[in-house]
Amino acid sequence: MQKEQNSFWSKINLLNPRRAVKIVFVILAALVYIFTLLGYLSPARDFLDSISFSVGSIQDLSLYGIIKRSCSLILLLWLTTYLMGKGIEVIHSLKNVRASNRAIIEKLFQSLSYFVAFLMALSILNIDMSHFAIFSGAIGIGVGLGLQQITSNFISGFILSFEKAIEPGHLIEMSDSVFGLVESTNARYTLIKAYDGRRIIVPNEYFISQKVTNWTYTDCEARVDFTVGVAYESDLELAISIVESISSAHPKSSSEKKSKCYVKEFGESAIQLFCTFWVKDITLGRLGIKSDIILEVHKQFKENNIEISYPKRVVHIRKEENT
Repeated sequence: MQKEQNSFWSKINLLNPRRAVKIVFVILAALVYIFTLLGYLSPARDFLDSISFSVGSIQDLSLYGIIKRSCSLILLLWLTTYLMGKGIEVIHSLKNVRASNRAIIEKLFQSLSYFVAFLMALSILNIDMSHFAIFSGAIGIGVGLGLQQITSNFISGFILSFEKAIEPGHLIEMSDSVFGLVESTNARYTLIKAYDGRRIIVPNEYFISQKVTNWTYTDCEARVDFTVGVAYESDLELAISIVESISSAHPKSSSEKKSKCYVKEFGESAIQLFCTFWVKDITLGRLGIKSDIILEVHKQFKENNIEISYPKRVVHIRKEENT
């Protein structure tokens, strides 16, 4: 028994002070509310009810009414927070629902919970909703103008979620050359992690009104190109064979789509070869794979006496004979 008591008090000591105070207030409010309903606090209620005063236009405001409403509001706040937390846990456990859809469901659930709690708080405080009717027109216009952009982003988030055009894990490229992975989609914005480490918060409306390239919309494969110039004296068929074999042999290149090398044009000082290959997963990057292939091409070109040409100039100096 003593061990259980020590365990209980040790758990109490580990609580966050703010949380401990909140728990105490909730327990006291619940006890007062229950005892009042059972009639055990009738003498105290009558005494507190006899103490009344006025605040502005509010007449006959009793101390009992203040305590009762305060306890009710504390219980309402605790109950709303508790139920909201449990509801969010249930939403997060829906593994069959996409992450973007879960985020929107969570926001809707939170908004609905706050709205219901607000209406219940008005009922506890005995505030007549008709008092708001006088200001509803002007407030509605002001709120409408102020929330126009927020509403647009919110609706855009719904559209993106239902169309599944932008989802966490997608690699996107925006019109201002921002290139990165989608980390999360929220009701108002989408969080992008750029390859330089930046976290970019993009309003959802942007994806509806601007051009966005989704590199992984259907699959993660992507094509990578590079150009190399070889001397006119080089064996073109051997050069093409070397480039294609190196590109296909890289472990990160796609085995389903073959690498290709084409003779692009006769340049001023070299024959230009246009080379393409496909990577399995574009989210792992392109520059590293491209660099590996170009380095290996350079190495094997040297071994096979294939010259990577560059512009050359031959200068002839004419010497005039003395007359």
